[in-house]
Amino acid sequence: MTKLNRTKRIEHEESKTQSVLPTKPYFGYRMFVRIGISFGLLCVLLVVLLHTQLGGRIALRSIELLSAGQLQFGQMRGQLANHVEIDQINYVNSQHQINLHSVELDWNAWLLLRKQLFINSLKIASVEIAHKKSNTSSSTPEYLGLPFQLNLDKLAIGRIQLAEFQKNDADSQVTQPYVYARIAGITAHWQGDSHLHQIQLRLNSEWGDVKIQQEWQTRRPFVTQGNFIYSGRAESHLPKLLLEGEMSGSLERLLLKANSVLKAKDGRRADPEQQAKIDLDLVLAPFLDFPLEAARANIATLNPQWIHSAAPNAMLDLEINLNANNSGVGNMPQKVNSVSQHQFKKQSIESDHFVEPLVEVNKVRIPGSKPTVEAGTASSTRNDRSANSRMTASSQSVVGQPKTGWSLDGFVHAKNHVPATLDQKGLPLRTLYADIKWNQENLTLQNARIDLNGGQIQGHSMIEFRSTALPLVTAQLKLQDINLLNIDSRLRESRIQGQIQLQTKTDRSLDFQAQFTEPRGKAEVEASFRLNAQGDNGVLHLKKMTLQADEARLDGQGKVDFDQTKNFELKATLNRFDPAHWWLAPKGKLDGAFELSGNFGNKTRLKLNLPSLSGELAGQPILAHGMVDWHDKTALAVQEFDLNWGANQLSLKGGLGKVQDSLEVNLKADQLSLLETFGIVSMRGKANLKANLRGKLDALSGEFQAHGADLMTQKGIYIGQIDGDGEFGLAPTDALKFNLVARQIRLAQNDLSKDWGTHQPHLPNDPVSTPIMHRFSAIEQLKVNLNGSRNSHQIELRTQFDQTRNLQFRANGSWQQIGNDLRSKSAIRPPQTHPAEIVWHGNVQEFVLSGFLPKNSSYKEDLRLLEPTPLRFTTKGFGLGQARFEGVMGQVRLEQFDWSPLSYSTRGQWDALPVMPIVDMFRPAENLHGDLQLGAQWDVQLQDHLRGMVRIQRQQGDLTVSDLDGTGQLTQLGLRELSASFHAGGLVAGSDAERVRMQFMSRGSKLGQWDAELATQLQRINDRWTWNSDMPISGEIHASVPELQWLANQLSADFTAKGALKLDAKFNGSTARPEYNAKLEGHGLELAFASEGLLFPNGELHAELNQDTLKLQQLRFTSKVNLVPKLEQFQDLNWLGREGEFNASGEVSWKNQNGAIHANWKAFPLLQRKDRWLVVSGQADITQSDRIWSLIGKLGADAAYFKLPKMPPPSLSGDVVVTKSGKVLDEDLTSQENKKVWKTKLDLQIDMGPRFVFVGRGLDTALTGTMRLRSSDGAPVHASGSIVTNGGQYEGYGQKLEIERGILNFQGTPGNPSLNIRALRKGLAVEAGVDVTGTVARPQVRLVSEPNVPDSEKISWLVLGRESEQVGTADASLLLSAAGALFGGDGSRNLPRELVQGLGFDEFSIGPAENGGASKLPSQTVAGAIAVGAASNDKVVNIGKRLRPGLVLSVERGVSDASGALKLSWQLSRRIRFVGRSGTDNSADVRYSFSFN
Repeated sequence: MTKLNRTKRIEHEESKTQSVLPTKPYFGYRMFVRIGISFGLLCVLLVVLLHTQLGGRIALRSIELLSAGQLQFGQMRGQLANHVEIDQINYVNSQHQINLHSVELDWNAWLLLRKQLFINSLKIASVEIAHKKSNTSSSTPEYLGLPFQLNLDKLAIGRIQLAEFQKNDADSQVTQPYVYARIAGITAHWQGDSHLHQIQLRLNSEWGDVKIQQEWQTRRPFVTQGNFIYSGRAESHLPKLLLEGEMSGSLERLLLKANSVLKAKDGRRADPEQQAKIDLDLVLAPFLDFPLEAARANIATLNPQWIHSAAPNAMLDLEINLNANNSGVGNMPQKVNSVSQHQFKKQSIESDHFVEPLVEVNKVRIPGSKPTVEAGTASSTRNDRSANSRMTASSQSVVGQPKTGWSLDGFVHAKNHVPATLDQKGLPLRTLYADIKWNQENLTLQNARIDLNGGQIQGHSMIEFRSTALPLVTAQLKLQDINLLNIDSRLRESRIQGQIQLQTKTDRSLDFQAQFTEPRGKAEVEASFRLNAQGDNGVLHLKKMTLQADEARLDGQGKVDFDQTKNFELKATLNRFDPAHWWLAPKGKLDGAFELSGNFGNKTRLKLNLPSLSGELAGQPILAHGMVDWHDKTALAVQEFDLNWGANQLSLKGGLGKVQDSLEVNLKADQLSLLETFGIVSMRGKANLKANLRGKLDALSGEFQAHGADLMTQKGIYIGQIDGDGEFGLAPTDALKFNLVARQIRLAQNDLSKDWGTHQPHLPNDPVSTPIMHRFSAIEQLKVNLNGSRNSHQIELRTQFDQTRNLQFRANGSWQQIGNDLRSKSAIRPPQTHPAEIVWHGNVQEFVLSGFLPKNSSYKEDLRLLEPTPLRFTTKGFGLGQARFEGVMGQVRLEQFDWSPLSYSTRGQWDALPVMPIVDMFRPAENLHGDLQLGAQWDVQLQDHLRGMVRIQRQQGDLTVSDLDGTGQLTQLGLRELSASFHAGGLVAGSDAERVRMQFMSRGSKLGQWDAELATQLQRINDRWTWNSDMPISGEIHASVPELQWLANQLSADFTAKGALKLDAKFNGSTARPEYNAKLEGHGLELAFASEGLLFPNGELHAELNQDTLKLQQLRFTSKVNLVPKLEQFQDLNWLGREGEFNASGEVSWKNQNGAIHANWKAFPLLQRKDRWLVVSGQADITQSDRIWSLIGKLGADAAYFKLPKMPPPSLSGDVVVTKSGKVLDEDLTSQENKKVWKTKLDLQIDMGPRFVFVGRGLDTALTGTMRLRSSDGAPVHASGSIVTNGGQYEGYGQKLEIERGILNFQGTPGNPSLNIRALRKGLAVEAGVDVTGTVARPQVRLVSEPNVPDSEKISWLVLGRESEQVGTADASLLLSAAGALFGGDGSRNLPRELVQGLGFDEFSIGPAENGGASKLPSQTVAGAIAVGAASNDKVVNIGKRLRPGLVLSVERGVSDASGALKLSWQLSRRIRFVGRSGTDNSADVRYSFSFN
């Protein structure tokens, strides 16, 4: 039965199973389909979200919703899966606010499925992080690992700004965040996982540039090792440092060692003149409240002037040593044992990310203290005292439990190697030493000692810190033999003794006492500070203050309540008080008393009671009395306040605060320069002001009149006269009127700030006599009118620059005060309340600029506003709405213009801009003309990011250039295309700079083709976009000029060039250290020097130039002989059509200061004029070695012919300077001797050759010989050698003399050779002539003849060709004229006496005629000659015979005319002489002569 039932049960179950089997496949398939569809939809959704731009935006929007608005995304471009760009990402919660701008991510999102985060690049333009201040202490984490493998190949962040939200004590509201750090130019490479992190980081901050290479473990204590390079300034006024260092230990206890170097491992160099020697060791505990455990710093050869140019000059050695005195904690270790037990994991990373390969940590050692101070000074005592506090090795592991308390002991020591007085810009300190004990409870300075140049200061102090009360302070300083003369030589000699004490006697009282004495005076101060019950504030009592010097004395006392009432009061009496004895002030003798009281709480009040003040100040009498009481912003009361100081008077009477109140102000300042002595104003001249103010302080109204004359500011702005008047009211409907007229506004090109204090405080009435070297008139007259009310008024401006140039401006608007408004425009600023802002907004109705450019047929004005445009001024900037202008300057359409100190935006277009009139408006271009017109479009946005575009292109017209030689020859450049563009924007990876690209292109028939491109960067520094010489640059220049003649004519009038030139150049580096490579090619070149007749035709040029070398591959000129002079010496020359050649090549290294250029002439026709013809051959080398340029070579004349006119052409005197329009400044005429020049060397040999013919100045001969020219290092050229004449003739005295001998010997300067010349008149019985010896500067002439005869015979045979016995009276005159010319030409003084007597005469002279009866009027005036009687200034030859003593009969003959006379002169006495004359002028005179001193 049981078996049967079991069988039935089995059959039933089988039948049941069989009945179910048909349904099982159906339900499984449906489930599989559902899962597949869901998975497919999910995959499609992921693909859409990650691989489409629309999906990415949907994903980011979903994240925003899920974050409840804490996370927000800006405009997104790209795909989330690989490359995405997001304009802005903002994250805000209760504690933080983070903003990311211009995020660009390149990664592979699908690798996250394999727990790998691979980021190819992550670029962020700027990051702003603001957070609330946290009072909780940081705790040490246990684990820093990542749940995935990270590989961030390239991270680039432009700027990071860190800020902290501050709270207002009054209302506890969050205010504008305080920015405490700015970091720029961050680049990084990061690899990390669950075991180890490795990072290479570089960043720029306000404190310098840092390169870090570090790795650390992910588990506590986070063992680490690495190295770094620091370059920069910790503060802007500090010198730039270059440090290399190592970091080791762990993140719980970090060991840092750094040393200054002159050259870092990455190639950067320090400034050797501003690099102190620094040795720094630190032990840091980053996770503790006080992270410093030990420190040692040695700084040697530090000059404070490196820190700031105004600092004193010194050479300091500093040593600071601090060590933790806790047992086993905080000492500077020698070796890190725990680190050496771990072997770091190495991974291959690109080399350009590394500073250097990581070193093994077990090799890192930080040595102990190294004393750097000489023995025998205070350091010996210091070393003994600090023996137990030196940095010793620690046996404890880096890993340890940090203690809650900390304590540092050590010392500070300084020594000045070059002490000097302050007026010598020195530091009067010799040594400084103090022992330091510092812990979380107190700071103690013991054994402090300061040795000065004159005197010593000793003392000690202790400060006990308390969290809820004033620190407990005890300090005592003792001054011994302080000599002010040794501190500053401008002070008087003194011997000051004294002491300063500061102590807390009770828990709520701090007392201060100071006593100083010296033979001529004393000073005493006694004060106390009493704390309130809470210990957070108190009251300051100034019990006594006395300053006494001889008879001068000041006594004062006072009280200041910092606690509740906020009241203060100060009383003082003066007795013959001289402020110059105590501080930088003018000398004086003041008597009087004053009381100053008030309140500095929420309602500020200031009351000055001056019963009387009299005496003398700055050499001028002073008298003052009165009372002034000011109540915050509500009331001002004045009881007849009068001040008279010299020629300055100030009077105040009345009050303000109520509607019916009024205040009269009268100022007469005829000596504004007196106010400079107290730094009140930096202005000179005269000023007067009369004003009547009425009403409440916050709703003032009134009227005023002002006048000024001969005003000059420290910046050199001069105003001849200024007058103004007006009335005003601060209520919206009050009248608002203002009239201002200023005349003779002049500007100085040089700043007077440096010399401002050296001049006497007086300004002459004549502005021309003021001490300004370069002055120009800016504005002749300026008129400003304002009329209306605050809500509606009109402003009119009329500016007259000169008689023709004017500016007219008119606008309507209103002045409003915008109250508190709620804004949240700044990226890191939370919603906050801003104070009221003053805003002026209105419309510009008229703007006309005229007179600057020449008028044309279409426009009379230079620029005119066509229609009203909105204008807005605020305290933060201004903006101009859409505007259109037209005029001679073109058509301007301005679409946007907004400016503020932090941003700038503008967009617009300019058409038909005339180039040359605009250029001539600033500086006339004499050689450039034309009707070129340009068009421009721009769109520039300078904000947190730089975005900009400027395009300039030619619209019509051309440019014309004229020659410099004054001929007026014009050349059109044939411009077809001209364009320039400027594009800015795009973050430079690894910096906070933005890219800038400029392009230039021009095409013209004469101008040729020019293409240039420049790429550089702009950087935002101190909220301003700036460019400096260290910014990288790169670019190219390509130019092809088909004809150089127009360009060469602009360089010099004496130089012309023809041919085609091609330039290809590339450059990079920076403007401070440029690197470039240029290629020059010239074809068909022709160089000509018109004044000398030199011609170099048919030229070819191939050269390369870079920042290091000049490589002249080829410079070649060829020229054919097209002229041969028709002379006997050249009859056998068949040179017509023969080609000569000049070649030059070589290489010169600017960097290595060596190289050579070799030049070769081969039968080259250098000169081919009818009067100058020269064919040369030879070679010369231009070499450079050791900064010496040398010209060495040998040139020879194959053939030469020079013909000069008989008389030299007229020329100006050497002291005449010919200039173009403009003023010649003295500095333009100064010698160049003090300028630094290259050293030079000259060694050039010149050979006259066999065919050198010279004709001119009466000489016709051939020259042979050689001459060598030598010079070294700028010394005068020394010539050696001889030049000999080869036959020839000399034409003189009406005859042709044969040259028998002609030798010029050079042994000195080339212009003064020695002479050895003989020339004779041939073919006569007596061949007479001259011998010339001596030098060119001092020639010696001697008559010679063959056979030898007396000199009278020689001159007769030389001039007349016969003996003297056959000479008549007329011939004698001719002979004497010839003799005078031969021996010097200035009368008988140079004529040999024996020669005159040999001709039978006693007197001979050549001079002006002595006419009788001549008028006493001058014969010459500035208008010309005056013909009166027979007076004449023509020279005559006078030949006389003495008949008896005192009686002379002479004959006069005119040199330039036919006048003549027979004259008898009889000397009757010493003063009386009778003169009788017969001839052209008949007269008889008796002359009386006298003389006086």
